[in-house]
Amino acid sequence: MIGKGIPVLKKILNKILILHDVRGVIIIKDNGEIIESIKSGLEYDDNFITALSTLMADSKATADNFGNSPIFMVFMEFSDYFIHISPLREEFFLLIIAQNTANIGRITFEIKKNKEEIVSLL
Repeated sequence: MIGKGIPVLKKILNKILILHDVRGVIIIKDNGEIIESIKSGLEYDDNFITALSTLMADSKATADNFGNSPIFMVFMEFSDYFIHISPLREEFFLLIIAQNTANIGRITFEIKKNKEEIVSLL
């Protein structure tokens, strides 16, 4: 990623972070490497990142069982939070962590609206 693209990327990710009850926005590679991350009130440890990497690898393997269909979205809901993962391009994913009270429709809209610009910066 070009160094001067990082401030622009953070600005785009912040458009998602400022949505009601969104707590983290991460661009991550399928190997678990975080490319960019902004958060509000969350901490990510190595176990969390390893679990995300495994989740993405398993999601790709599951997609292969459906005739190599591309992954559109992975959604996991917990008691207080949910994780929304969308592929950006090949090995890059956009991961959103939000409280269950967040509006998933609004989050999805912002992802669709900004996806091309995010991909152009990777």
